[in-house]
Amino acid sequence: KLHRPLITAEHVYRSSLIDFLNKNKYKPLSLISAPAGYGKSMLVSSWLEKCSCQYAWISLSSEDSDLATFLSYLQYTIEHIFPKSLEQFSLILKGSKPPPLDIIIELLLNDLDKINDEFIIVLDDFHLIQNKQIDELINLLVSYPPQNMHLVIISRQDPNLNIGSLRAYSRINEIRTKELRFKRKEISELIEKLLHIEIKEEVLEHLF
Repeated sequence: KLHRPLITAEHVYRSSLIDFLNKNKYKPLSLISAPAGYGKSMLVSSWLEKCSCQYAWISLSSEDSDLATFLSYLQYTIEHIFPKSLEQFSLILKGSKPPPLDIIIELLLNDLDKINDEFIIVLDDFHLIQNKQIDELINLLVSYPPQNMHLVIISRQDPNLNIGSLRAYSRINEIRTKELRFKRKEISELIEKLLHIEIKEEVLEHLF
């Protein structure tokens, strides 16, 4: 749940998309949105494998729609790479229920701002989250982002975020079905890795 997918020998490295993510890492949010099977998680995993940044990965499930559960995973995975970095934020998680959202985000942002190293937080399968408070938490996190943080959301559908506003203020990178679609060269490379054969040009064009 807290580990990225492993990259296999058959993986096709998406160099143009990796370059795009690297060049636009200064923005607070990358949204990778496409149906199942488009290689969203593997793309991000291969990016992190080459990236020198620290990262925290959470593969979400529907059970994580509970705010307290979501916050606990967030705290655990960040403090796994930066021990005791969320001291104030962690205190509010010890109560029987989370405090109001404005207090949560204030303490979280204050603690994250103290982290000096660049880091990436990946929320995989975000489409499984059904909680307006979590949506608002993420909205606030990318609206007032810590300087060294980059958030990646991987989802089969667009999350309930202020995407229009994020676009207007150049706070979001978007990779969608069109970008994830394999180019002809990538199709050829995949077939060679899987079947150890070269395919004819007309077959390649048909597959494309």
